Amino acid sequence: MQRFGQAMAGRRTPADDAERQAIEESQEFRGKQPAALERHQLNTFIPFFRDRAIIEQVSLGFTDITAANVQAAPARVMGSLSALNPMQTYAEIRCPTLVVHSELDPIPVAWSRLLADTIPGADFVLIENGSHFSMIEDSAALHTAVAPWLRKRAS
Repeated sequence: MQRFGQAMAGRRTPADDAERQAIEESQEFRGKQPAALERHQLNTFIPFFRDRAIIEQVSLGFTDITAANVQAAPARVMGSLSALNPMQTYAEIRCPTLVVHSELDPIPVAWSRLLADTIPGADFVLIENGSHFSMIEDSAALHTAVAPWLRKRAS
């Protein structure tokens, strides 16, 4: 998590931080308006994109329910994961598994390799020059990584 946080911070620009601050200081953000919280979330995800302009095309579809829960979600997820002992759970997976990691993802590749090594018989694929949101920015490369793996298991 420390390396992930450093990677994320290192990819943010002063303009990203200024935009984030402006959003956080807005009445809409303080009032938990879905559009403002969605803009804030997208600003958070900027470091995950190779092409920052693509984020302008992304809609998360925030609703009042999303807005009411999005800020507490990371703490809830991390709290739930630690209580579940995820590495032990991953080690108990007994179905074919493909772990896909994109080279430019701020999540360290070492994490995905550890995950693949923990799941018995898991395969690992690295999408070269891929971003965290490979389904948006690198869909052809993702398809090239996943489709043959799925075909192999279907036969």
